[in-house]
Amino acid sequence: MIVHGTADSIIPVEHGKRLFERAGDPKQLLIVEGAGHGDLWRNGLWPAVLEAWKRTR
Repeated sequence: MIVHGTADSIIPVEHGKRLFERAGDPKQLLIVEGAGHGDLWRNGLWPAVLEAWKRTR
């Protein structure tokens, strides 16, 4: 799972997208609208992690 915020001012979201393209399967990309580099957990990451974990069980 690769997670990236659209408002990340440290690492551009395009870097996360390119990393996802190169990753092997299984893979999942989550782009969090409006999230920055350090606030992904406050902007929806936790529910996405729980959902991904449920799918692997």
